[in-house]
Amino acid sequence: MNKKQVIASLNKIASQLDNHGLYKDANTVTKVMIKLADEFNIESPSDEKENRKQEMINNTLDTVVIRNNIPDSVKWQLGSLTQPELTIREVVDHLLQRIQNYVDFTISQINKGKRSVDEPLEDNILRMLNDAKEDLSELLEIYHVPPTPVFYYMNKKGNEIIENVKPEIERYKDYHSPELFYD
Repeated sequence: MNKKQVIASLNKIASQLDNHGLYKDANTVTKVMIKLADEFNIESPSDEKENRKQEMINNTLDTVVIRNNIPDSVKWQLGSLTQPELTIREVVDHLLQRIQNYVDFTISQINKGKRSVDEPLEDNILRMLNDAKEDLSELLEIYHVPPTPVFYYMNKKGNEIIENVKPEIERYKDYHSPELFYD
């Protein structure tokens, strides 16, 4: 029996135990299975799928584009990126950095009291992200690059920006709550 068969057998046993309501025993078998998989250096099917997905994203983002072929709707946003050849990752990361700069500026304005904390910051981030995707669509079409991996990467990074800004907003709301200072 090879290593993968041992892991598969343990998985089957754990599932059977689980189906019979023996959850504690199933968890014990699962822990042994995980430990053996780590020892044998075996990736689970979900690890293999994730690795394939990440490889596809990286290959797509590493596509080199010529600056002169970049549509004007994107080119004007690149600012300091002036080299004649860029990767799609560089273009996308630059667009994402513009969104991050907007968020940083907005948080600064909120902290100075020059902007309301009730403004739909999250909605604005999502709108900017969608605008960036729309602008990129033409570039991806020119180079016959599938948009799905690029947009997946952008969504993931956009969600990180949103998650990072939420504590800032909550902290501001905590310190500036009018109810806090009523006697």
